[in-house]
Amino acid sequence: MHIRLSAIVFASLAVALAVAATLTAAELTRTVSVVSVSATNDSSPAEITYAAPAPSESDGGGPTRTLFTPVPQMHQRITVKPFGEYFTPESSPVHDPFIGWHTAIDVEYTDAEDDVPVFAIADGTVLRAEWAHGYGGVVVIRHIVHEKPLLALYGHLDYKALPDVGENVSAGEQIGHLGDDQSYETDGNRKHLHFGIPLSEPVDIRGYVQHESELSGWADPLTLFPEECTTPAEDLLTPGTVAC
Repeated sequence: MHIRLSAIVFASLAVALAVAATLTAAELTRTVSVVSVSATNDSSPAEITYAAPAPSESDGGGPTRTLFTPVPQMHQRITVKPFGEYFTPESSPVHDPFIGWHTAIDVEYTDAEDDVPVFAIADGTVLRAEWAHGYGGVVVIRHIVHEKPLLALYGHLDYKALPDVGENVSAGEQIGHLGDDQSYETDGNRKHLHFGIPLSEPVDIRGYVQHESELSGWADPLTLFPEECTTPAEDLLTPGTVAC
C-alpha cells in the first residue's frame, strides 16, 4: 500500500476532530447524575431523569434532561453478554459465531413472542439505518445530550421498519422493533437488542473487536443507565415509581 504522509496526517486529524466533537467515556461518567427513574408499563421504556453538573462550584446545578432506556425492562434482561467481555463460540453462553471483546450490551428477548419496541434514548438525527451483516437491521443515531453529541447504535432490529437516514427523532420515540428470533431480520441471531455507545464518527458498527485496547472507542451504556438507580422489575413497572 502506498499512502502519502499528508493523507495519514489528514485522516488522523479527522479522527481527532470527530472524537473531540462527541462525549468521551470519562465525560459520560461525570456529565449526568440520576435524579429519578420511572416507567409506565412493561412495554414502555423507563424514563431516567438526569441533572447536568453545575458549571461552577457556586452554581446551584445545571438543567435536567430525560433519557429513555432503549427497550423495556433493560437492566434485568442483560443476562448473557455485558459490555467489555471477551467471547468465543466455545465460551459464549449462547450459540453464536462471534469472537472478540464485546462493544455493547445485549438485552435478551428470546422469550418474547410479540414485537419488542425500540426507543430513541434522546432527541437526535438518524445517521445510518440499514441491514448489515451480523445484525440484520441496525440504526445509528447522533443524539444530543446537554448540547453535546452522543452516539448510539441499536442492533438486531427488523430492517423492514427502520427510520429514514436524516430523520429527526424525539426522546422516547419508537424507532422500530426487534427482529424475529433466528431470522433474516436479525441475520440469524437470537432476538435481542445489541446497544452500543460509539465515541467517534464515522461510527464503527463492529459488535466485537479483536484487541481489548480497541474498547476505548466505545463506552459502557450502563454508564448512562446505572443499574443501582432502578428498582426491582415488579416495582419499576408501577406507574410513577421514583427509584432514586
